[in-house]
Amino acid sequence: MSDEQQQGIIIGDELTEENTFESAPVRYGFSMAGHHVLQDSDIPTQFSNQYNIQPLPHSVNWFEGLVNQHNTLIPVYNCLKLGEHKKLNNDKNKQYLLTMQFDLDSAGLIIDGMPFPIMGELNEVDSYNKIIPPEIQSSVTGVFKHDGNYWLELSFRELFLTLAGHKDY
Repeated sequence: MSDEQQQGIIIGDELTEENTFESAPVRYGFSMAGHHVLQDSDIPTQFSNQYNIQPLPHSVNWFEGLVNQHNTLIPVYNCLKLGEHKKLNNDKNKQYLLTMQFDLDSAGLIIDGMPFPIMGELNEVDSYNKIIPPEIQSSVTGVFKHDGNYWLELSFRELFLTLAGHKDY
């Protein structure tokens, strides 16, 4: 049995192809700036509804500032302040800080609710009818449909590099 397969329910004492199953990767979803976003479970993350972001003067409007998490300063971005989303309600009582770690780097996003597991099959689609701000477009790696909703799959490393200004979009 490969590493990607897990033992299923065994009837009798023989393991066959019929009683094993492919283990689908666990996916998590959250809402960010009016878009449903998928996240792989292999990215170390933390989220909180209580956070203290220290703003930096003269920075771009979508850069919220820095948060001290485990004695590390982490940049925090708010995609609600990109493009057309500037007009959306920015109710801080309904927002969470989601931080992600990549090797030695970390970054944070303001999201519109707690992440939750996505159960069931995701079907990839070819189109998406919402306007995606150009700062986010280059990080979209796929669009999926699940339970009647469209979900964006993002390269978060790409997104953070773009938002930090290390990459042109």
